[in-house]
Amino acid sequence: MKKPMKQEVICILAENNYGVCARIASLFGRKGYSIDTFTASTTSDTDLSRITLTLSGEEDEIKQIMAQCEKLEEVRKVALLSVQNSVLREILLVKLALDPNDGTQLSRIMEICNIYKAAVVSLSTDIMILELTGKPVKIDAFEELIQQFEIVEMSRSGATAMARKEVLGKED
Repeated sequence: MKKPMKQEVICILAENNYGVCARIASLFGRKGYSIDTFTASTTSDTDLSRITLTLSGEEDEIKQIMAQCEKLEEVRKVALLSVQNSVLREILLVKLALDPNDGTQLSRIMEICNIYKAAVVSLSTDIMILELTGKPVKIDAFEELIQQFEIVEMSRSGATAMARKEVLGKED
């Protein structure tokens, strides 16, 4: 019987070298894993990058891929983050077309924004850009509600995460 797949968050501390993100992503691809989200940035130590991946898989397979990541020369540390003991956030930017003939549209959009604590970051007579930061489940729910409006463009960052307690260790 196959074990159930669950979504996991993996955090990697790696040297900030050319191509390191591509090598890590290709390692997952070669093993047949689909990465749900992949975010990377430099840390307080500019020689290091922090990479956050979310993916779904069986526990044994995820442990195996983490072990293979640790074998990469540039990787300093790999950690599986507990969703319960971590802060996980995404950012969403969405551009909506505004209909000048719909007198209630703007107030309906603002009502949804108020409920989800989304910010209006740009507004003109025909376009509105909203920003929302939060847990992936909150972003999903907001996305579903705004489907009723004309979405011109949408960009979602992917998850970034940090354990509430030390997992990767001091970066510098």
